[in-house]
Order: sequence, then C-alpha cells, then structure tokens
Amino acid sequence: MKKLLLTGLAGLCCVLHSTAQVDFNELEEVTSTYLIKNVHFQKSAGDSMTLTNILVRDGLIHKVGQNLQPPFDARTINADSMYAYPSFIDALSHAGILKKEEGKRPDVKFPGAPPDDIAGITPQNKALDVFNPSDNTLKDLRESGFAIAHSVPRGKMLPGKGAVISLQGNNKDAMAIRDDASVYFQFERTRGLYPSTVIGIMAKWRDLYRNAEIAAQHATLYESSGGGVARPKVSEAIKALVPLTNGDESLFVQARNSKDVFRALELQKELGHKMVLANIEQGWYALDAIRASGAPVVLSAKLPKPDKEKKKGKAEKGEKKKSDQPMDPEKEALKKRKAESLKAYESQAAVFEKAGIPFAISMMDTKGKDLKANLKRMMAAGLSEKGAMAAMTTHPASLLGISHLAGSIEEGKLANIFITDKPYFDDDAHIKYIFVDGHFEELKIKTKKVKGKEGESEEPADAVFGRWAFEVEIPGQTQTGKIVIDKNDGDYAISVTGDDDPDDVDEARDIDISGRNLTFTIDIEDDGVTMEVDFDIEVDDDTFEGTVSVGEFGSFAITGIKYNDPD
Repeated sequence: MKKLLLTGLAGLCCVLHSTAQVDFNELEEVTSTYLIKNVHFQKSAGDSMTLTNILVRDGLIHKVGQNLQPPFDARTINADSMYAYPSFIDALSHAGILKKEEGKRPDVKFPGAPPDDIAGITPQNKALDVFNPSDNTLKDLRESGFAIAHSVPRGKMLPGKGAVISLQGNNKDAMAIRDDASVYFQFERTRGLYPSTVIGIMAKWRDLYRNAEIAAQHATLYESSGGGVARPKVSEAIKALVPLTNGDESLFVQARNSKDVFRALELQKELGHKMVLANIEQGWYALDAIRASGAPVVLSAKLPKPDKEKKKGKAEKGEKKKSDQPMDPEKEALKKRKAESLKAYESQAAVFEKAGIPFAISMMDTKGKDLKANLKRMMAAGLSEKGAMAAMTTHPASLLGISHLAGSIEEGKLANIFITDKPYFDDDAHIKYIFVDGHFEELKIKTKKVKGKEGESEEPADAVFGRWAFEVEIPGQTQTGKIVIDKNDGDYAISVTGDDDPDDVDEARDIDISGRNLTFTIDIEDDGVTMEVDFDIEVDDDTFEGTVSVGEFGSFAITGIKYNDPD
C-alpha cells in the first residue's frame, strides 16, 4: 500500500516543493496568546470544578481568573459549558521510539561473556537519540489528553536512559524536558547469551552496580590525588551507571508480575539504589512488600479484555435453551477463575489507593483510545475519580521531578490543558481542544455514524465483511488494490494491499464500523516520515464508494467491488 499511494502522490509532492521550499510544520502560530472563556476548570486532581477564564501566553498559564480581559493579540476560545483539566502525563512508555527489527543473533566467541551491547546492556544509550517526533504514538497520546511522556528505549536488560518529552513539536531536542530522566531496566533475557536466565540477570546487575560504585570511588580519588593514581579505564556501560550509584538518577524497573516485583525489591534492598517499580500488571500479591519498601509505583493502564456476552438466540421448538442445560463442572470452574482474575486486574488500582500507596499510570502496553474505558473499569472496581486523575497528573509529575512545570492548572506552569465537551468520565464526553506547551489544537470528534438503508442500526451489516478490490483516483492516474475486512470474536481486522506490491500488507487501526459505513486508518512510512491515510467508505451490497484522505494532500475518491476468489 505504501508504494501504491506514495507513487501517486509523488507528483503532488514535487509541485508543493517546487512552488515553495517551506516546512509547513515549522511555521509559527499566528498567536501564542489565548483566552479560554467561561470554562469549568479543575486546578488539580480532587479539586471541585470552578467557572473561570484562563489566559495562555508564550506556552505558559499566564493568569487564571473570572474577570480577565483578552489582550489585543489573543485568540478567544469560547468554552461555555465545557470542562478544562490538566493534561495527562504518561509515566512510562516507548512513545516516539520505533520498534527494532529482530535480526540474526551475531556470532559471539564466548557466549558466557558477550560484549555489553550484544547482551542488551546499553545504559549509555539515550531515548532522545532514537526518538522520532513524527511517530504516530505521540499523536495518539495527544488526542487522548496527554501532553508529556516519559519515553524509554527498547531493548533487553538495560536498554538505556529515559527522557521526559513534550508531545508537541518537530525538534526532538526542543521537545526534551529532561534528558537523563531515568535508567531503564527489564528482566528481559538474551537468547543464547549471558545473561540468559533471570538469575543470570540478577547476578549481572549486582556485578554492574558494584563495578559502577568502584568506578565512582576511583574517579573521585584520581581527580583529588594530584597524581600517583592510575587513570580510570571503565566501559561506557559502567560509566553511565555512576550517576545512579550517586543517587542522582532512579532505576525504573519494569515489573509486570509479582515475581519481578519481589526480585526488584530484593536487589534494591541489597544495593541501595533509588528505584521505581514500573508498569505493574499484577502487583496485588506483593502489596505489603511494596508498601514496606516505600518504592514509588507505576501501574499499567492495560487490562485484559472482558468476556463478551453472547446474544441469546431463540431456541428451536422442543429444544432446550443453553441456559437451561447444566454446565460442565470444569468449564464452570474455569469461567469462575477467569472472572475472579479479571476482577483482580480491574481492582488493582483501587487496592493500591486503599492501601495509601500513590501511583502513576504507564501507557507502555495501552493505546490512547483505550485509556478512558480502562480507567472507568478501574473506577467501577473501586478506584475514586480523584485517584484516577491523580494517577494521570500530579503523581507522575512528582515522580518525574516536574511538579513545578506540570500536573495542575496553575499560573506559571506549562500550558498543558485539555478541554472536553462534557465531564471527562461521562460516557459520551469527547476531548475538543488540547494545549501542549501552549500550542493549541482542535481535535476531530469521532462519533458513531448511522448510515445505510432505512431502519438499519449501528450494528455492522453483513455486506461490509469480505474481500474487496478497489480503485483510488489520484490526479493523473488510477491506483488499484485489495481490502480484506474480517471479524473475529467481536474484534474487527482490516488489511490493505496495493496491486503493485501485494506482499506489502498494511493493517488498519482506529476501525469504526456502523451499519454500512466504515472508517479506518493505516500508517505509511517513507524515509522516516510517517503519514496517516484515512478511509471513509459506504457499502451498498457488492460495491462501495468513499474517500481516502492523505493529510495535506487532500482527499481522493475510492470505489470498490466485492469478489469471492481469494487469489
């Protein structure tokens, strides 16, 4: 699909570049001053809503008050009956960090003592060095209410150092709020090389940390000796860990399950470094140990998908309904265990809140569009609204050392605000506006569409699913390809290929099917630049028509016809 669209758009790109050598993403905004009028605002988590005006100037919250007058250069945002909240802070994720392709493992002469970089021990690497400002994860987070993310590199045991990054901008250096924000650690083994077991990882970490302590002492002695002391000669990995031994940095340990929590606590107790237990999914088993340790906590926003209730069909005459038939005892026991397990996941945040353990939230394994639904499931299981908002704002701000900049709507702080048309946790509330570092963005509100034939509901029509051959009318040519639309256990899957390269398959995201209308997005990348392609299609039995939108290049007509031959 990438070649299909990029080829057709190449001519348009040439025209745009020949008419003006301008990077439109770098253009200054018309004004950096905004007056948000008559908005119900929440200063910070737990505060009651107050009707006020908010003046944003030069990226900061300049004033908050009821009687503010718009400066001459201000753009006024009439927010009557809307609601303003401090923008969210992602406490741990790979936001903006592209996935690495797993290549063939290099040949190593001594697998028991591989080079650090091959063994996944690269604490000297920085997230900012591999950060891509145009990565779609940043847009996804922004549209879900986030303004800041703590992003860490990908890798094995010690991938590198995390950075606290603003989610607005095109220059990664300008987007960085804190560069060396953390050292990121995982119990992630390296296949076929030491450390290839959890015990090996723990032993290796002890060795690395102790050597870093010795290196720090040696460096201090060397600098103060005036001669007579050998020059320190240590690896880049050891050198990068010295600030951790001095207490200047924290080790963010990914501890999804309780076993990893206990392992991390054991190492921290033995070595004494500052540590954050991060991206916890199953922490309730280790609750007492976590509370006793005083270690800061980041819980995962991820929740298992609940079992969907199957619709009860009418039983045939003389046939018993399934509900009337006895259930197999083993199946019944399994169903009960699954329900109890799901409840434990959903209740985790409430359990930590009740235990008095503050926590932030990680988006490491969660898409932005799933956040609110997951938070509401946690709230239904006992988490307070105050606790949910604190986990997204004040707690991560404190954890990352940026409370003076973010986490609440206060004068002098960064203008990180999102505005909803209804209270955030209402089912049908949408984020309408967001400010990130004072940059204003109006978001498209995606609503369910009810189209198609008279009397048709929002339930997807059977005609939508299947294999489709399509044509896209791009100026100067027609491009062709295939779309496959499937449904599996209630989830939709859409793949798109171009006839010019049928092996290049793009999987769709943000799929919405209502009646005979479907919308979805695919991402295409070329030379490090990611472009969103939005489809909006209306099906009529064996044909469809609609549009394909490609950013600033505009929208193009698309038509399709259903076919049965999979070849």
